[in-house]
Amino acid sequence: MKNGSSEGDASLESLRGKIDQADKTLLRALIDRFHLAEEVGRYKSHKGDSSFDQTREAEIIRRAHRVAENAKIPKEGFERIIRAVIDYCRTAVKNMIQESPSETSGESDSSDSGKHRVVFPGERGAFSEIAASLLKPGCTTVPARSFVEVVQKVEREEVHFGVLPVENTIAGGVTSAYESLVEGSVQVVGEIVVPIRLQLVGTENASLEMAREVWSHPIALGQCKQFFQRSDHLTAVELHDTAGAAREVAALRDDSILAICSEVAARLYGLKVVVADVEDRFDNQTRFFLI
Repeated sequence: MKNGSSEGDASLESLRGKIDQADKTLLRALIDRFHLAEEVGRYKSHKGDSSFDQTREAEIIRRAHRVAENAKIPKEGFERIIRAVIDYCRTAVKNMIQESPSETSGESDSSDSGKHRVVFPGERGAFSEIAASLLKPGCTTVPARSFVEVVQKVEREEVHFGVLPVENTIAGGVTSAYESLVEGSVQVVGEIVVPIRLQLVGTENASLEMAREVWSHPIALGQCKQFFQRSDHLTAVELHDTAGAAREVAALRDDSILAICSEVAARLYGLKVVVADVEDRFDNQTRFFLI
């Protein structure tokens, strides 16, 4: 038994040694990538270009998917790692350039952002509208029926900017949003990460015990799986939008039908919060692009 144990320990140490070497290689590669991203950032800053190439980012993600599939590892987790690297490099480089007076162009956001019209997908009270208001405080928000319509309104210059959700902590990348960007002719000029707090809401007399159905967007419903497991008497019903679900529930006035939406949407449509923060993870958040 001692010999077997010694051999096992030796084998474990050997594997750990290989992991250490792999980590060193990975760290060197990450450092190289950061420095290259810094060079690109400084070059674009010098040229007065604050945008980044969403087509290239989409191709990087597709390449990561192919690598993961060939290696027979879960591509969703692999994609999150790649996106985290991209986000870190972009944010860190942007902060470095902004802190360096010689690299800044001297331009800043216009103080009249209240005059900006910003289109977002969904109905009033959607998380995309919240993101729009955070990206351009005081702006006039314009709802759209789809990601494609958001891009088209920006292309036709019907609005100044558009907002699209592109990635969520739980659900991962929003493929249809990326596809709309790639197929369009717009530039990504900013981004923001918004914490997602999902509220179970209903009419004044609604309660969790009396409820039969919960309406919301499929992605929002998917972010609340643990809640539905605990409340197995509820049936999840997919609608086009979280805020739209809230509006429908408010109009229907059926105490047995609830919605999952933002707190903003609940207030907007006069609904009460039946259960607060029903999302699976407290760190749930969504990244939005400003185009």
